[in-house]
Amino acid sequence: MQRLSELLEKGYSLNEGLSFMLLQLKGRRKAALTVCLEELSKGLSISSMFEKLSFDKDVLSYLYFAENHGDLSFALKESANLLSRKCNQAEKLSAVMRYPLFLIFIGGAVIYIAQSVIGPQFLQIYQSMNMEPSLLTKGLMLLFDFIKYALIGLAGSGLLFFVLYFFLFHKLHPQKKMRIAMQIPLINKGFKMLNSYYFGLQLSYLLRGGLSFYESLLIFEKQNYHSFFQAEAKTLISELKKGEAFETVIQNSPFYEKEFYQVIAHGQANGRLERDLYHYSQLVIANLEKKLSKLISVIQPAVFLIVGLIVLSVYLSMMLPMYQMMEHI
Repeated sequence: MQRLSELLEKGYSLNEGLSFMLLQLKGRRKAALTVCLEELSKGLSISSMFEKLSFDKDVLSYLYFAENHGDLSFALKESANLLSRKCNQAEKLSAVMRYPLFLIFIGGAVIYIAQSVIGPQFLQIYQSMNMEPSLLTKGLMLLFDFIKYALIGLAGSGLLFFVLYFFLFHKLHPQKKMRIAMQIPLINKGFKMLNSYYFGLQLSYLLRGGLSFYESLLIFEKQNYHSFFQAEAKTLISELKKGEAFETVIQNSPFYEKEFYQVIAHGQANGRLERDLYHYSQLVIANLEKKLSKLISVIQPAVFLIVGLIVLSVYLSMMLPMYQMMEHI
């Protein structure tokens, strides 16, 4: 995406840029791009060509809108930036979680051994010596039982979630699914920010390309890459036909940030709506990245704390019975 946008900015046509990049590819990628270039010369759309190459869905939607507003080079650059953000966040999360997850796995295995092997042996020794386990020892055994059943419950809940998703949630209307997501406390803010970012960014491109509000919404309605925005465009068009102001419809919608409608009203008032929408979308995505980075920075210490408590519990479960027995000898 980045290389192709740079070639277009330097005066290459799309075919020339892709043909030049073809020289750098090998194997299946080169064969796939060769076929797509042949299809492109026959009239295949740009987004359809990249869809054949299995590109990211967000990139495909960017290219689809670029076919309508005309600034392909800019759309390619934004696509590259978006993918770069995704990769960076995924790498950060992977780096933060890799070691803690390994420790949790080891800690879980140790707890299983302590609860299934060591615990019963200590109880047998207590019975043979006619001793009563201390309250702390009993508490640790109950804690291990709780952790075991909690993990079983967590695994069962995860399985139930996937079953409900594929057989029920996946088939719901896109706006209904988004409404359900809006009810989840920890992620509803993220969905609102993403919706505001994507809608504001793509709408700014279309308006900058000379399209009206109504024409822009028709393009959203025709695209097939984001079913939610396809359904949302139908709703917005219906409300506009009733005479509702666009910013009022956005204000009454639960899917966007509260200040989104204010940005629209301000942009309409000063006649630079496409500019305001673009800068607002960049502000939203920057704030979202900050929130994700903050969340990632909190996850690792929390996981280490959990692992530390697990290790301490296992240590106490083995040492306390031994000290108690030594006192009775």
